[in-house]
Amino acid sequence: MEKAFELVNDGVIFLNTNQEVTKLNKTAEVLFNMTSHLAMGRSVTDMMGSAKASHLVAIVRELTAKSYAMQLKTNLTVTTG
Repeated sequence: MEKAFELVNDGVIFLNTNQEVTKLNKTAEVLFNMTSHLAMGRSVTDMMGSAKASHLVAIVRELTAKSYAMQLKTNLTVTTG
């Protein structure tokens, strides 16, 4: 997993539930001009600006909800099948 994280060409940002940065891959470090270590604990709003961060958080929430719904559907299918 760690190797794949570093090999991705896109910038990848990991956030905790408070929308604080927990890790950046090398591409994201270049995009934000900051090391993962320096970014750690900063809010995504500080990193991207409030408008972009709000949009990103909304997308993440939507994807999380869809993923959770798919997981529930899969679990229900498995348990009732």
